[in-house]
Amino acid sequence: MACFREHGYDSTSVRDLEAATGLKATSLYNAFGSKAGLFNAALDRYHRDVVERRVNEHLRPALGLAGIRSFLVSTYTVEPLPTHGCLVASSAAEFADLEPRARERVEHSLRLTRDALARSLEASRQAGEIDPVIDLAAAADALLIFYEGMLTMLRTGPVTVDPTRAIDATLALLQPRKRKR
Repeated sequence: MACFREHGYDSTSVRDLEAATGLKATSLYNAFGSKAGLFNAALDRYHRDVVERRVNEHLRPALGLAGIRSFLVSTYTVEPLPTHGCLVASSAAEFADLEPRARERVEHSLRLTRDALARSLEASRQAGEIDPVIDLAAAADALLIFYEGMLTMLRTGPVTVDPTRAIDATLALLQPRKRKR
């Protein structure tokens, strides 16, 4: 998984995979069938170990906007900057035409994240943390785009913006405003 995160699919050689796993090419091909099969297994593992874990930890509706903020901040506090980035984001960016199984895995991870953001936004609205005029579906889409863009940007380093300030400014746009009468 780390090889694909660090180098991308195309730039990861069989030798890189041998070095990372300690297995010979024949063992890798026997176990996974192909480099694409190993990549799909890496996407499955990344989805389970990273995406699902982070969504379940931070995007519980009861946490409201604080949970969304924690989720976004965790993108750069879990690993030192620059990070290896997100395997989902880098895979989507690297492959305009992902192999169908890989595309399905990437889309599943994006849907999971977007749906969790939507549930957290709805709970935040119920708690009075979100302006009632905000379109929650559009806000969930915008936060997913912001999140994936941030992951890509943090991977490239050096980080020339303050991500915490950007997160706080973005979330402030969702909060209720005092309306003039």
